[in-house]
Amino acid sequence: MCDNVDGAATCVSTFACNALNAALKKAAGLPDTGFLRPEYGLWQMENDPFLSRPPVIIGETCILALTVISYILPKKDHLVPIFQEALAENIEMIIKRD
Repeated sequence: MCDNVDGAATCVSTFACNALNAALKKAAGLPDTGFLRPEYGLWQMENDPFLSRPPVIIGETCILALTVISYILPKKDHLVPIFQEALAENIEMIIKRD
């Protein structure tokens, strides 16, 4: 889908990065600092039932989605910074083992 539909990679990756960021902050009991890139936001999906799931479900699903489209991210210069921000801001929570 991301190869053939204009904007699909942008939609999937920015939604996943923003949702992952929010879920990890919520799981850690930290205040949500807003979107990594407010210009992308959650693509008007703020009230989507998926976002009311437990943070671990949101986090695992978003990481899976990003893994599936990881082949395309380096080809999209505008997506690399948001992906890097999501990792940099949350790397400790992502690799933490509990």
